[in-house]
Amino acid sequence: MASSDFDNHRLGKPDQDGNAVRDRLLGAALELFARKGFESASVRELAEAAEVTRPTLYYHFGSKEGLYLEMVERLCATVEDSILRSLVPRGTARARLRSFVLNILDSIIEDASKQRFFFTIVLDPRRNTLSSFHERMRNFIAAILGLLLEEGVEKGEFKTDDVKCITNMILALVDSFIYNQIFLACPKSNRDEAEKMLDALLDQVAL
Repeated sequence: MASSDFDNHRLGKPDQDGNAVRDRLLGAALELFARKGFESASVRELAEAAEVTRPTLYYHFGSKEGLYLEMVERLCATVEDSILRSLVPRGTARARLRSFVLNILDSIIEDASKQRFFFTIVLDPRRNTLSSFHERMRNFIAAILGLLLEEGVEKGEFKTDDVKCITNMILALVDSFIYNQIFLACPKSNRDEAEKMLDALLDQVAL
C-alpha cells in the first residue's frame, strides 16, 4: 500500500465509501498519534480530524485502541512490502545485501509517513506494542539478511561461522539509524556513517 493511502483523503461521501472513511481515520490517527501520543489523542480529536462522527470511528474500529492497532498493522505491511521491493534480483551476494540495507535506510529518510510511524511507535507508553512491532520488523529483515549472508557463504564471497551474529550486527546498525533519524534529524551525515559501518562489517567477512 502506498504511503499516500494514509493521507487525509477528501474523496467521496463517507456513507458511500467505507474504505475512504477508514483511510481518513487512519490518516488522522497517524498524524495525531505522532504529534500527541496515543494517550493524549482523544477520540473526539481523531473523529474531527477525519471529518467523521465518534460513532463512525467506533463502527469501523471499535475503539481508539482498535484504530491504533489497525494503523500499526497496515503500516507494518507497508514497510514489509517496501522492504521486499528493495531487494535487487541480480548481482553478488554482497552487492545485493548492501543494496538491501541501504535501500531500507534511504526509504526511511525519504518517506515522511515512515518517520511519523516509527516516532509514534517509539513513544507508545505501552511497551508490548513497541516490543511486538520491533520483533516483527527485526524478524522480517533478519530472515532476508540471513538468506543473503548464507548465499554469500555458499558462493565463497563471505567467510563466517556465525551468520546470526553478523545479522544481528547489521540489525543493530539499522536500529541505530532509525533512532538517530527520528530524534536527531541528521539524515545525510548519519546515512553516510551507516554506509561506512556497513562496508567495514562486510569487509570483515569478505573473502
